[in-house]
Amino acid sequence: MFPSDSSHPDFRLFRPVASPAAWHGDGGQGKGLAKSEVHESPLTDSAGLRDLTPYLNEAETMPDPVDERPRCFGSSSTLYACYHDTEWGVPVHDDRTLFEMLILEGAHAGLSWETILNKREGYRDVYHGFDVERVAAMSDGELATALQNPAIVRHRQKVPGARTNARVFLDMQGEYGTFADWLWDHVDGTPIRGTWKKVTDIPATTPLAESISKALKRRGMTFVGPTIIYAYLQAVGVVNDHYQGCWKSADLT
Repeated sequence: MFPSDSSHPDFRLFRPVASPAAWHGDGGQGKGLAKSEVHESPLTDSAGLRDLTPYLNEAETMPDPVDERPRCFGSSSTLYACYHDTEWGVPVHDDRTLFEMLILEGAHAGLSWETILNKREGYRDVYHGFDVERVAAMSDGELATALQNPAIVRHRQKVPGARTNARVFLDMQGEYGTFADWLWDHVDGTPIRGTWKKVTDIPATTPLAESISKALKRRGMTFVGPTIIYAYLQAVGVVNDHYQGCWKSADLT
């Protein structure tokens, strides 16, 4: 049996805390940043999820850097650069995408973000396209099968933790109408704009992330420590942390 809930330490992501580029596996060289129009892209499917298949093969053969554009992170591959350029920092109000990114950011703990991107389609297969009701209803048998699936990170707490988080997510939808309403109310519906001059200025967490983390933990979610939650807020555009030298900075102003 999998535990329906458990308490986990706030895993530090695979990055020096002072270097957001390193959070994403760039070695801290500030080659790229970005995350969030997935629901508006012409490459999305009927469920609103981006089809990354064309990029997965290209990512293995593209030279480094992909192009000459300055990025917070992501210039090492087409897949990674696409994520930075079209998703990271773009406001998301769709609950399915918000749930997807919450689970992926939790899976990211202790790993590079590029590793998670390369397994994104695997996660979508395992977690029913991030249909929160279906994830909440997953059986212990389904979770046990998922733990044998090499298409995702096979972590004995993270995999069943997705079900736990889905159930809390559903409860919050019932209470607030949408999870997006609850989340965006923390910033009065307006993204926080970072004013960082260089990538290394971007913090690993903030009081806002700590507050949201505590609220989600109180409700029973797992893998939602403040560092993970700050990365989540950046990912879904609640916080726009593109540094001033990034080519996307002006685009999202």
